[in-house]
Amino acid sequence: KYQGAMAIGSLEIQVATYGKTMIQNMPSLKKSSVIAEEQAEEKTKVDLIRTYWNKLGDEDVEVRKEDLVKGYPYGKQLVPFSAADQSMLKFECSSCLQILAFVPQGQIKRYW
Repeated sequence: KYQGAMAIGSLEIQVATYGKTMIQNMPSLKKSSVIAEEQAEEKTKVDLIRTYWNKLGDEDVEVRKEDLVKGYPYGKQLVPFSAADQSMLKFECSSCLQILAFVPQGQIKRYW
């Protein structure tokens, strides 16, 4: 589904497109505790508490969430990828359907 401008050269026309099919997402499954429901009158949800650990020698050291950096494997190494690197890779453009050229119908091969 797209609603926005369609550009042909310098002419822009507002258009709306609709697809024949759409992706239907399943409803989310929220976790709940049976024990908590039995003890409390109102419904209670399960809170997820995630901790991160780094093994240094024989000791496990807890790592704060603020100290985590994304990393991607490159061969046998992990390459760190910070939020600053991620923001530099964002492509900024305007939302527009732009027609670059028209082609005669005979030049378009039908493969299906």
